[in-house]
Amino acid sequence: MTTSSRDLLHRVVPAAVSQDPARWDDAAAVLRGLDGRGWLRLDRAARRHGPAGPTPRVSGTSGWLGPSLLEPSGFVAAVTSLHTDGRVRERATRVLGTQAGPLAAAALAVRTFDHVGPVRAAARASVATVRDVERIEAVLDVLLAGQERDDEGDTVEETCRHLAGRVEPRGLLRASRRRAVRRWAWARAYADGTLTGDDLVDGALHDPDQAVRASCARWLTASTDAHRLADLVAARSVEVRVAAVGALPDAALDDEVIAALLLDRAPRVRELAIPRARRRGLDPVARYRELAEASSVPSRVRAACLAELAVAGDRRDLPTAVAALGDPSPHVRASAARAVAGLTDVRDAVTRLAPLLLDPSARVSSTAARHLARLGAPASCTELAWASPVPAHRQGAWRVTRAVGGWDRVGADLRAAVDADPHLAASGRAGVTTWLGHGAATTWGTPTPQERDRMAVLLPASGLPDRHVRSVAFHAGLARPTSAQTAAVERPGPRPRPVGRRHWWRRLLS
Repeated sequence: MTTSSRDLLHRVVPAAVSQDPARWDDAAAVLRGLDGRGWLRLDRAARRHGPAGPTPRVSGTSGWLGPSLLEPSGFVAAVTSLHTDGRVRERATRVLGTQAGPLAAAALAVRTFDHVGPVRAAARASVATVRDVERIEAVLDVLLAGQERDDEGDTVEETCRHLAGRVEPRGLLRASRRRAVRRWAWARAYADGTLTGDDLVDGALHDPDQAVRASCARWLTASTDAHRLADLVAARSVEVRVAAVGALPDAALDDEVIAALLLDRAPRVRELAIPRARRRGLDPVARYRELAEASSVPSRVRAACLAELAVAGDRRDLPTAVAALGDPSPHVRASAARAVAGLTDVRDAVTRLAPLLLDPSARVSSTAARHLARLGAPASCTELAWASPVPAHRQGAWRVTRAVGGWDRVGADLRAAVDADPHLAASGRAGVTTWLGHGAATTWGTPTPQERDRMAVLLPASGLPDRHVRSVAFHAGLARPTSAQTAAVERPGPRPRPVGRRHWWRRLLS
């Protein structure tokens, strides 16, 4: 049960039991904005108590089966169909079957998954009579979202096929505003063989849904119009470009196209283009070196060249990468950081990358932190970043220090736990909790005196539960915390048996 569903129930349940048409209209507008998954979440939330507090349950007898159940918008019947009593849900379901509009249709589709047989049968019988496109879309949206709840085999698929006979799937490809319905319509039209090569190319190039674009490109590779894939090499979507470049034969791509693909934004496209270039007798590494050293190329191209040199280059490319660390473009500096980490030894890479923890760009700072952590950089290189007023810098310092392991990890989590940035503080507290559960017993050695002093200051302000504070203090060898914030809260237990005089028979036996 999600918070949004609980809040929605707090709004629609009081409106449904009221007799105010204005409140019905306002609450109905909210329900009309739900997609299929939203309706199923609302249905689960209506009869469940969660840890975040009580939810207004659709239950009881007062106010549910009165004349308002027949109001024309279908709102009251839709909310009533969420009732805890199956008999009430069945009555509301039969009313929903007589009402028009997508709201009633969506609520009716939810009941096709009901665990009570008569409710489920009534809902499916009414769904089978739906004919107008708008209601069919609402029903399909719920059915497609609830396929995993179908306990009777292919019932959902059969219902969808039945509804598909009443609407032209091609008409829903772009007209429907429901994402799940549009995806279903594309898949249905392809399965029926009604999509042409032009349709697939147009969908791969222009459809706003990334999943549809990728599906069209994948379908095109298996169709008789596979030669049209050449039209997709310059597509906006990375998935489409990958599908096209991966499926086209070498003969379909000339040298100019391959040279352009070597500089593509996406590393996956460049990875596919490199072996093609080598088969053509082209030298990708030489091309990358040439453009990485040029100052007139766009920053995007230079960043791509440095990223590839980080993998395929050698020590000759290190001066170019070091010089690019001062480039005005954050994309270029981030790629240069990756190249430096891959082209030189650990000590030199740490020396050159540590200043980037204070880079103005969060992209560059996080890239440097990631590589410093992988290289095992010492915690001492992060002190300036810990003192920075920029949260991204402190985040990088936490990541690098934590990667050292041992007590440095614990110290980094405690420093993060008291940070002013709420996200970093939450990560630090979670890190301490995880360490106590999985790593505290196997952390070798003891913290240094400086680390102990820092922990003694950080623990009271860390916001950790008292039991965690005491556990960290125990493992670190600190004195038992005595502040009011970390004072131990003892659970009540059995009182010790009072020591009194022995019974007379014990004295006799002794």
